[in-house]
Amino acid sequence: MIDQGNEVSEFAEKFDLLDIFELLPDGVLLVDKFGKIRVDNSKVTEIFGYRKHELLDKDIESLIPEQFRLAHSKHRERYASNPERKMMNTRKVLIGRKKGGEDIEVEISLGPITIRNQKLTIAIIRDASARNHIEYLERINNELEQISYFIAHDLSEPLRTVDSFVHLINIELADQLNNHTTEYLSHISQACQRMSNIIQDLIKFATIDKQNEYKRINCFQILDDLKKDLKLKIQESGAQIEIGNLPYITADETGIRLLFQNLISNAIKFSKANESPQVAITATEEEAYWKFMVRDHGIGISPEQHYKIFQIFHRLHDKKQFQGTGIGLSHCKKIVEKHGGKIWVESALHQGSTFYFTIKKPSSQCTK
Repeated sequence: MIDQGNEVSEFAEKFDLLDIFELLPDGVLLVDKFGKIRVDNSKVTEIFGYRKHELLDKDIESLIPEQFRLAHSKHRERYASNPERKMMNTRKVLIGRKKGGEDIEVEISLGPITIRNQKLTIAIIRDASARNHIEYLERINNELEQISYFIAHDLSEPLRTVDSFVHLINIELADQLNNHTTEYLSHISQACQRMSNIIQDLIKFATIDKQNEYKRINCFQILDDLKKDLKLKIQESGAQIEIGNLPYITADETGIRLLFQNLISNAIKFSKANESPQVAITATEEEAYWKFMVRDHGIGISPEQHYKIFQIFHRLHDKKQFQGTGIGLSHCKKIVEKHGGKIWVESALHQGSTFYFTIKKPSSQCTK
């Protein structure tokens, strides 16, 4: 057994290699012709779950799953007899084995290196799991976008056709329809409208990540414009909407507008019977983010439902009692998380609800 301290001293400290390797963002190993690890850096031990320098004098095959070790040792011997540089941009993703037995995806660049007349192989190792996970998510998002376009064009059109024919029947055959038939056609038309609403909400949900036009926006102005857009709903319900001092933020204006619109619309929709909705919107500044509050005096939400309401399609009430697609709050959550924040609710039955969400500041705006 080679003394680990001497090993580091001989193969690293004399040549200042260890200090250099410690500055690199990737893992580094120096391996001799027998497959023994002679030098490591902190990043490679972090990747494989070992303590600093714990890998020294181990066989390189100890970092590979058992079923691949024999083939790897033969490949290593062939490489040692005729070494060449193999860069990451020409590599395949390989499987490594962590100390605890967990398999991990890694990318490796190899090259020959000579130190004091001893030929070694330098391996630059990168954890590929995070990158592959990001690529997977990007692929899923692209597939979602494609699905949303399919829904928009291939499903919306048949719905419009059905609704158009219902409208034509009501006009051209009005004198031939009895009450039951008229009711049936009304149900069809209402079902088409509900499905159309669901489709439009799904499209918005699937494509919100594609809207990345971040700019400085005036939240008070957004709310003032929203009050005008929701004027009919506000007048019919008698809602009172109080807007406090709201900040300028750097964000996607379309997303933030939809976020406020969903929360205000919900506050109006879930108001108590025979009471005019009251909605208050304020914001407070924290070190790294803005914290917004949307408070109402409506029917409230039981505590056991707090975490469920942000799940897509989750509904607390029968659609006959309160119409909706069950997507609004999940959409709010996606918008907030896109801006580096969180959203949550404080509420109890019959005691109103207060929705909180945070929007992360650009690093240049942090106060400390």
